[in-house]
Amino acid sequence: MLRDAWLAPLTLQPSTLSTDPQTHTAGFRSSDRGFLSLSIGDYLRLLRWTARQGVGGKKVPAGLARTLTAIGIDASMWRDLVWHWKQYFGRSSCVGRPESMRADAARTKHQWHRGQASASTCFV
Repeated sequence: MLRDAWLAPLTLQPSTLSTDPQTHTAGFRSSDRGFLSLSIGDYLRLLRWTARQGVGGKKVPAGLARTLTAIGIDASMWRDLVWHWKQYFGRSSCVGRPESMRADAARTKHQWHRGQASASTCFV
């Protein structure tokens, strides 16, 4: 068994609906479903660029901006969202797009989740 066999795959297959189960049959992990609509290459490029942005001021490169926009994140807010995570979500029990946070709040019989309003500035 590979040391990382318990980890779910990164890339979410576009042909798979979110309601389709993808149970892992070998018993190492709970699911074979990915969790990001990014290729591993795009994810690594975004990760590397973001890691070098501890000091602000640089614009997101055009290729990465397209990648972020494709997954619904405002590229101009990306660096701020990553480096000031607590400012947006604090101790929230839910993180994501405002409409997803709103739906989860309703599901758990709450009016809202902490960070829901500030998160709306980061998503397109």
